[in-house]
Amino acid sequence: MKPIGRALGGLFLLAAAGALVPAFAQAPLADPTRPPDAVPVTAGDASADQGLQSVMIPKNGRARALIGGRWVAVGEKIGESTLVRVRQDGVVLKGPAGTETIALTPSVAKTPVPVARAGKTRVAPGKKETP
Repeated sequence: MKPIGRALGGLFLLAAAGALVPAFAQAPLADPTRPPDAVPVTAGDASADQGLQSVMIPKNGRARALIGGRWVAVGEKIGESTLVRVRQDGVVLKGPAGTETIALTPSVAKTPVPVARAGKTRVAPGKKETP
């Protein structure tokens, strides 16, 4: 093959490869930081058994809770129970079985931190105490 023929053949291969690159570059990539798609919940499926997911306590208006994928305001029914109270750490439901408290984070146990005793601190020898 002549040198011009080889050069043209190589140029053709580069042009063909260049035509394929944009096709691959345009393919959408999945976002690795996106959470998995949630399973849609219909209004009839929502119940207190599916768990408390979030609370919203506005300065004005009624407090709401996201229970089983549905926003429920204080006084509204969720299943057979009625939402009675919304707190920062959970909700209170009242139903046929009585009053039930659902925690927002049930697996988190809060423990009080011991408070340091107030008193005079010791000053190292040779040092002046600053007010």
